[in-house]
Amino acid sequence: MWVLGEEIRLAGAATVAGGGTKLSAENSEEVFIKTLQSFALAAVDPQQWFHALNTAKDAVGAVCCAMEFADLETGSASLECPLPFDDETVRLYEERVFSINPRIRNTMAAPTGIVLDDRQILPEDDPDTPEFLDWLSCTPTRFTLGAKVLDENGHVAIYGAHFSPDHGIPSGTVRISVCGRA
Repeated sequence: MWVLGEEIRLAGAATVAGGGTKLSAENSEEVFIKTLQSFALAAVDPQQWFHALNTAKDAVGAVCCAMEFADLETGSASLECPLPFDDETVRLYEERVFSINPRIRNTMAAPTGIVLDDRQILPEDDPDTPEFLDWLSCTPTRFTLGAKVLDENGHVAIYGAHFSPDHGIPSGTVRISVCGRA
């Protein structure tokens, strides 16, 4: 049996001062289990991925949650996001923006499973940040909280919770981890 760490603090929940969100102690385990179950179902039934991403979105109070996949050998990328982006926005992201996205580059450089926010992965002085932010302005999101969840055999998967400009950078304890086996 897995033991749940005590660091789950994000949302399904109340907005706190400074724009962050926070789970109450009473519902954090319930929200975590519901979200984990939705991802487990999606792992065996790919038709359930958007449901899992929407469950996670509701749990953290984000505009959306998304998965981004990359094949490092071919350079191809795929954005899987329940938001109704037009085809051109997705095509531009997958063909150009993914490769210059400072968030992706910095998340890929981090160890797998480490949750990062824009303070760590979107440096203002990165030369690609303006082009990325220009693309991002076409979406309802601005801030992110994410982690590399797979880095194996030239394939990378990145999970992200994406927040509105009004929300601000997610704050509070955001490390969501399974601590070990009991």
